[in-house]
Amino acid sequence: MRLVYLTTLNYPSETATNQQAKAMAVAFHGLLGNQFVFVANRIRNPEIFSGIKVENIDCNWRRFRTIYGIWWLIRHAKILIAGDRQAVLYTKDSYLCAIAILLRPFLGYRVAFESHLIYHSWRDLLIAKQCDAIFTVTAFLKSSLVKDFGAAESKVTVAPDAVDLSVFDISMDRETARERLDLPKDKKIFVYTGRFKTLGMDKGIAVALEALKSMNDQQLVVLAIGGSKSDVDEYKAIANRLGVGGQSIFIGYVSQSKLALYQKAADALLMPFPYSEHFAYYMSPLKMFEYMASRVPIIASDLPAVRDVLDESTALIVKPGDPKSLAEAMNEVAYGGQRVEELAMAAYEKVKEYTWQKRARKIIDFISHRT
Repeated sequence: MRLVYLTTLNYPSETATNQQAKAMAVAFHGLLGNQFVFVANRIRNPEIFSGIKVENIDCNWRRFRTIYGIWWLIRHAKILIAGDRQAVLYTKDSYLCAIAILLRPFLGYRVAFESHLIYHSWRDLLIAKQCDAIFTVTAFLKSSLVKDFGAAESKVTVAPDAVDLSVFDISMDRETARERLDLPKDKKIFVYTGRFKTLGMDKGIAVALEALKSMNDQQLVVLAIGGSKSDVDEYKAIANRLGVGGQSIFIGYVSQSKLALYQKAADALLMPFPYSEHFAYYMSPLKMFEYMASRVPIIASDLPAVRDVLDESTALIVKPGDPKSLAEAMNEVAYGGQRVEELAMAAYEKVKEYTWQKRARKIIDFISHRT
C-alpha cells in the first residue's frame, strides 16, 4: 500500500498535534517503508524524520497556509500517488480531505480521514459521505459521524491516540527520579504535564490548586510542566492568590525524555479536566497514554473521552471541575493503601495495546479490508 500523509504542520514543534503526527509518520514508515510519504508545510530539521520520504509545502504565510496547502495538493496529487490508483491520501486536516475527495474522480486514489473534531459544517457531511475510511479518536466522534452525518458505520472505526513505550516506560524509582530533577523527597508530588490551556480553556490546573488549598496540607505539592512563559506566570499568580504558591511548581516545555523523568518522580499524575464539549467528547490526550506507561497512579476527570480508555479499574476517577472530589483522590494517593498502586499497574498493562505501531497497523489493516 502506498500511503501519503497530508499535513500543513511545521517542524520542530512542541505541540501535541505535531508530536502525534510525527509519531504516526514514524509508525507508518516502519510498516510501509518507501511506500509512505509525509507531507508537511516545512521541516527545518529533516533528521528527525530520518529515512522517511518527506515533502515540504513551504508556505511562508501562516494565515493562508491551508489555502496554499490546497493549491499545493492540486498541483502535486498526481506525483504523490506515483501512478498507484490504490494509493491512500491520509489526513486529519478537514480542508485537505475535502479537496482530496473532490480530486479523487480524476486520479483514482482512496481518501482516509483522522477525525479529532466535529466542525458543524459542510465538511462533516462531505467527509462522512465520501471518505473511503474514517478513524476517530473517540467513540463519540464515530457515533456523531454515523448518526448525525450519515457515515456508513462499516467505514468508521475508533483509533485513540497512543504512546511510545521506549520513551515513557523507563526503569527508575521515584527517589532516583527526584534526585536527578532536584525535587523534594519528603513531599507528596502531584504532576500535571502538557499545555496548561486548550482553546483558551484551563485544563484543570486551577482546580488542582483549589484542591491543594482546601486540603491545607504542607506535605502536598502540585507540579505542572509544559506551559508557555505567559501561562507559567499566570498560574504562579493564581497559586499565590490562593495561598499555595509555596506548594506549587510551574515549568515550561521540556523534552519527552525529561518529561518521562518528571512522571516517574510523581506520587500521582493529574488529568483534572473541567467539563467542556471539547474535553468531554473530542480529545484523546497524549498525556493519558504517557501517564499509563509510567506505572504511576492516575487521577482523571469523569468524562466520556477519558472513559474510552480509563475507568475505576485503572485510575482514580473524579468529578470534572470539582476541587473537593479531586482533593479526596489526592488524599487517597497520599495516605491510602495498596489500591492506588494496583490501579497504576492495571493501567500499565492496558497501555501496551495503545502503541503507535499498533495504531498504525490497525489503520492500515482497516483500509486494506475495505478494498
